[in-house]
Amino acid sequence: MNKIIEIDNTKEQVFQITWDVGRRCNYDCTYCPANRHNNWSAHSSYKDFTKTLDYCMEYFELIKTYMKTKQKLNISFTGGEPTNNPNFLNVLSYYIEQSNKKNIQASASVTSNGTFSENYANELRFLTSSITISYHCEADQKIKKKVIDRIYQLHNKHTVSVNLMFHAKPEYFEECVKLAGQFTRDGISFIPRIIGENYIDTPYSHRYTEDQHRWFTDYWSNKSNSKSNDAEYEYTEDKNKTYGRKTLGRPCCGGREFCSKSTAGNSELTSFLPNTEFKNWVCMVNWHWLHIEQEHDKVYHHQTCQATFNNSTGPIGTISRFDIIIEKLKKQFDSGVMPMIVCSRDICGCGLCLSKAKSPDDAKKLFGNTVKYLKPEIGKSLY
Repeated sequence: MNKIIEIDNTKEQVFQITWDVGRRCNYDCTYCPANRHNNWSAHSSYKDFTKTLDYCMEYFELIKTYMKTKQKLNISFTGGEPTNNPNFLNVLSYYIEQSNKKNIQASASVTSNGTFSENYANELRFLTSSITISYHCEADQKIKKKVIDRIYQLHNKHTVSVNLMFHAKPEYFEECVKLAGQFTRDGISFIPRIIGENYIDTPYSHRYTEDQHRWFTDYWSNKSNSKSNDAEYEYTEDKNKTYGRKTLGRPCCGGREFCSKSTAGNSELTSFLPNTEFKNWVCMVNWHWLHIEQEHDKVYHHQTCQATFNNSTGPIGTISRFDIIIEKLKKQFDSGVMPMIVCSRDICGCGLCLSKAKSPDDAKKLFGNTVKYLKPEIGKSLY
């Protein structure tokens, strides 16, 4: 069996900043960990948001100086539920104003549960380039109808996509299957999401039956063959077997296409990988991503993998001392040498669409195709 040994996305022209604006959320999904949501956290102030935003834009301008391709900036706001914050629309307006002043080609996207009002949706669509609505089966029926209404409202006037959270409970799974068929029929972009982080044995990861597993496999097979419009969205439940995320593979979160290379030397343009095990691979996630945890005062290279340069995971600094992060990076760039991240996770939680390679030599080639003015160095920590 051929295995993937390299992912090439060196032509990526968007630097992504994901920004968790706070933990407060009006949902309480059973599969969402307590450290990811609550209904009591204080809202961050407009002043705190704008200060963080100024630092983010300074970080981006530093990174893009060393990129070979012209870089755009996209900030993707998440939570909790970002639209719950009363300052959120004003923060989006500030972002637009500042990017125009700095002549930065910038965009904003929002991931929301879609429970906001029709009027709020109209304001949101003028301040963002895209909106992703996550559909959760565990919500009240009236709320779910409201979410569907917002999806269709935005679909008619804006760029909207849906994270269809496939709950393993049979009646919920069937609900998602029917919605998948409905969205396909009506031309609404969606991704069928497997519920869980990285491993089957976590309390929040769902176990799927063999036939549910087959539905996912068939969906992505049809998708890759451009036959998704003809797919039969049906399944027959079989309780004899269970399957976890590890055996299902996963798509790129944003639906991005990237080139994957196998041990047989074959290259394929895809947005889905059947395998996401990249431990000890050399990865370039730091050149394309930054994650902000506003409530916890943390800055990471990436939200889920949280990779660092010392073959471990964790934050790269704090928002309150963001200046140290920037100065440290400037000093490293001035040295002319840049370390490369070596993945320490058994399974890639995200960032799978970004350039990475199993072989250090292949990774250095990817680095050379992406970065200018600097030489790569593997196995070293940041200055």
